[in-house]
Amino acid sequence: MSCPNGASPDDYAQLYGHLPSHFQPHDFVQRSARSNWRTTIQQALPVSELPHGLELRRGLHNQPPRFDFGWKLSAEELVSLAQRHGLTYGSTGIGGTIDTARLSVLLNQLLEKEGIYTSYVRIDMILSDGATPTYSVTLADNYRSGNWKPAANSLDGLKRFLGVDAGRELGWYLDQKWCNWQWKNAEDIVVAEERNYGRRSTEQRR
Repeated sequence: MSCPNGASPDDYAQLYGHLPSHFQPHDFVQRSARSNWRTTIQQALPVSELPHGLELRRGLHNQPPRFDFGWKLSAEELVSLAQRHGLTYGSTGIGGTIDTARLSVLLNQLLEKEGIYTSYVRIDMILSDGATPTYSVTLADNYRSGNWKPAANSLDGLKRFLGVDAGRELGWYLDQKWCNWQWKNAEDIVVAEERNYGRRSTEQRR
């Protein structure tokens, strides 16, 4: 695998050599490497288990994409969820822009009020093969907590409250915003997420 900015190949092999090939960092020289990597990883997702070693690394580093763990929803399903609970989801509705940051804040306020779920839930746009936007009710992500995920049997109350189909499986998906390996300071990513979603959204699981 190629390394950006003169990073040591030995360090790269130690950090990422254990990852399945489709999770490993893409080439940083070839122009089409990013899009090819996304195509390959999307074909492998969702997965029930995420490999370890995909956490944010402090300081300036080659940071991994973000993988969101949760339930996949269509735009129509997300709008229906928001309307059912009286939550503001955006000004243009189905086919338009859904304000995921605002919807996330309002949803967490409602969950806290109802005593349904104490950990932060986030609404994210995830990459899908179709042209229609696809979303995730995100319960964990590798930026916050590596490959940790909540136990499925602890989510029954939340699942019923949200109206998620009983047979819908949880999985790891590729986030639409943070969908590439990139040479970036981890603190810049955290600040950007706190600006959009608030501090709780970036806190590690305790």
